Amino acid sequence: MTKRSPSAFHKTALEEKLREKGVDHVVICGFNTEYCALFTAIAAYDRGFKVSFIEDATGTVADANTYEMPGLDIRDFVGSVLNWSKVIDVPYFEEFKRQLAEECRGL
Repeated sequence: MTKRSPSAFHKTALEEKLREKGVDHVVICGFNTEYCALFTAIAAYDRGFKVSFIEDATGTVADANTYEMPGLDIRDFVGSVLNWSKVIDVPYFEEFKRQLAEECRGL
């Protein structure tokens, strides 16, 4: 599936495909932390999915100089904003793996 905007849900069949397969939890990782990953996480939540944004499994080419904000850690900043929302889970990858293993043991 090809996307042409920051959100993987915008003008794509992603939501339809996920619902057809019974998916209710979307895990966000990839590129670009403060743009595509962020927009897709919010769009997934808005569509009723549980969302996990794996902070250390996203990346960016931008840095503090890009945004003229000395000392800015983009992944940490975006992760913090999403975490503060209290509706999007923001674990690190190792933490997410532990959570997933615990959930699978509980099945």
